[in-house]
Amino acid sequence: MTNIPCKYKIFLADDNKIFALFLMNFLKNSGFTDVHSFETGELLLQRIHEKPDIVLLDYFLNSKVETAANGNEILKQVIELYPDTYVIMVTSIGESDKVRELFKCGASDYITKDEKVRSNLETALIRVRAILDGRSRNC
Repeated sequence: MTNIPCKYKIFLADDNKIFALFLMNFLKNSGFTDVHSFETGELLLQRIHEKPDIVLLDYFLNSKVETAANGNEILKQVIELYPDTYVIMVTSIGESDKVRELFKCGASDYITKDEKVRSNLETALIRVRAILDGRSRNC
């Protein structure tokens, strides 16, 4: 993936600090310069008015805060407020019923946290850049 600077705003929510750091570094090394990380979906929603172009969401967001909403609940709220937001679910769930539900609720893409996460994320970001570039010329 090219590391041409890209001005798209990205929000990511993952309660695993190590994985969130991996995502932050990967995105910045891929040329995305406006990246913000949140430990819960609720914290992400507090700043959703900033209208991120891309949201990366984990499904399970309650390892630090037991009462935290899951990624599907956050996805629904993001899409309700800003339906054009490109939401990529990056999670360890692989159950087909849950994955179908995520797409029905508005997820744009789905990446499993496994040994292919880096290449799958790269592919997804190439795809989303092409889509967003078609909407505007921010990159």
